Amino acid sequence: MDRQPSPGAPPSANVFRPLAGFTVLEAGRRIQAPLTAHLLGLLGARVIRVEPPGGDPLRGMPPACGGLSARWLALNRGKEAVEIDIKSPAGRADLGELVARADVFVQNWAPGTAERLGLDSGDLSAINPRLVYACTSGWAGRLPDAPWARTSWSRHVPASATLSGPRASPPRPRS
Repeated sequence: MDRQPSPGAPPSANVFRPLAGFTVLEAGRRIQAPLTAHLLGLLGARVIRVEPPGGDPLRGMPPACGGLSARWLALNRGKEAVEIDIKSPAGRADLGELVARADVFVQNWAPGTAERLGLDSGDLSAINPRLVYACTSGWAGRLPDAPWARTSWSRHVPASATLSGPRASPPRPRS
């Protein structure tokens, strides 16, 4: 009989891990990119998290568990972390060395940030042509024309799509 672990059980050597042997490089903040990389890690990928100098500010956000943010712990369990200043030429060179050995790059920067830093899909594909580049920005590369649209927090996306406001007409029953 083949035993399966219960939901929520920690990964073990006998669990099916289809992404074992793959390396994911994550350069993101808040939820989208960290959660994406976390899920890839649960499937067996090695995840290397790129944090700014001084570490991810989310590490200190309450509620805390053992001195670290519970949210940060939940999103980053099992990941390796490296501090790199991606805004400096030396930091981008360090990131390039990691990109050369990675299979996947995940980021959730605001639209235009990757291009300004020289870290968009074209730039990183020049370093590693087989790299899968995943951008998890909430705006699909385009910012809405709204003063609050610099970030794509959960309350902003539905508001921009008019999903959270009054409807123009009442819903009609299906025929």
